[in-house]
Amino acid sequence: MTVIGNGGDRTVLPFRRVDRISESGRELTLSTLDGERISLTKAGFKHDDLRRALMRNRNALMLKDRLIEEKMLRQPVRAAYEIRSGGSSLKGEGEVSLLERSIIFSPLDGQMFRVKLGLISRMERAEHRLVLQHRHGSLELFKMGAELDPFAVLVNKALAALKEEAGALLKEVHPNISSSVLAQATDLFLDGRAASGKEVKPLDMGLWKALAERVKASGLSEEFDLLTATSGDHTRVGTGRNDDGSSYIWFLAPMADLSGDPKVIAFEAQSSEDTNRAT
Repeated sequence: MTVIGNGGDRTVLPFRRVDRISESGRELTLSTLDGERISLTKAGFKHDDLRRALMRNRNALMLKDRLIEEKMLRQPVRAAYEIRSGGSSLKGEGEVSLLERSIIFSPLDGQMFRVKLGLISRMERAEHRLVLQHRHGSLELFKMGAELDPFAVLVNKALAALKEEAGALLKEVHPNISSSVLAQATDLFLDGRAASGKEVKPLDMGLWKALAERVKASGLSEEFDLLTATSGDHTRVGTGRNDDGSSYIWFLAPMADLSGDPKVIAFEAQSSEDTNRAT
């Protein structure tokens, strides 16, 4: 960002130095990592546009730094939110945007944060609110006006796409999987999650055997047998798709110390012949 004073002097502030963007009335304040503060006022009817531009540029940099390179499905819109988890809750207002695999929140006063769509188990409308139930609690969006219904439709489509993706990967591993088992197993493997033998075997022992065979066929037979000898049904297997359309597989195995308490998790993933691989 470049600020040009009345006298022509320039102040250049890289967004990477910005620690916080806050708003009080019609004043915008940018706080930097080294303690400096720049206040922007008298923007007139351009105030809201300026605030949105500042937020979006900073958040775009944060997304890049976090290697979140998902396709944008809905550009940021104003919204209020409430996130509940256990006995605690987080409330705020700002902008919310939808990516292929995430909902991104940009508070008016605070740091951007993300909720992965793969954690959402149910979506419903209630009194001008969009309520998303997830594995750790719930997320409610409101004060969105006419944007609420279109946003809900896009979230539903994004969730359906993730389910279709996970289902297709499971069918590749276990072509004979039944439709009823597939519907339940898809939730376990949604958006690249890895599921344990403890979770999969009660659904379909054949699916777990197919996953284990797929791991071994990928060149990880020795590692899988060695690590699962101690981790047992706590071993987790996951599968995903490369940019070229091919699939890959990996597994996680908790490794317990002498007390039996798992302190370390071994991670093994399929790799091509021309690349190195490490546990």
